[in-house]
Amino acid sequence: SGEVYERYKAVAKKLGKEPRTARWYREYLGGLESAGLVTTVLSGKGVRGHTTLIKLAYEPDKVKRVIEKTLLAE
Repeated sequence: SGEVYERYKAVAKKLGKEPRTARWYREYLGGLESAGLVTTVLSGKGVRGHTTLIKLAYEPDKVKRVIEKTLLAE
């Protein structure tokens, strides 16, 4: 999950936004898991500690369509 957070920070900075904290990210990820949108699995020990693997609960194309539909509705 650390790689995903690093990518998020890079995209936020590219968009001129201040990235949220790692704690916020972990809480948000937990919310996505509680909602059944992603699953997380604690993997073995990585370079800087345990690695959390994140997997979409649905097909990526379906998730993309729902996100686009939601964003366009706003």
